[in-house]
Amino acid sequence: MVQKTVNGRFNVVVIGVLGGFLMSFYVLKEYQLIKYTPPSPENFDENGNWKHPSFFRIRFSDRIEPLQPKPRASQLEDDSTDPKTPRS
Repeated sequence: MVQKTVNGRFNVVVIGVLGGFLMSFYVLKEYQLIKYTPPSPENFDENGNWKHPSFFRIRFSDRIEPLQPKPRASQLEDDSTDPKTPRS
């Protein structure tokens, strides 16, 4: 009978978490998870200075959009489907 140690279980958990993180990073690396939006004029006061919020605020969008590929990934995808490009 093999006795399971705490160190062995800890190692398995660490390897599993790291493996899951690396696999999700590999799958999602071509997508923009955080989209940059320029600041809206409502965030500035009348003098053009940034208004500091009184407390931490999170805004959720009413619309849900699918993930968009990064510009470089979409450009590579467009180049690979171009019928003018000769395939070797």
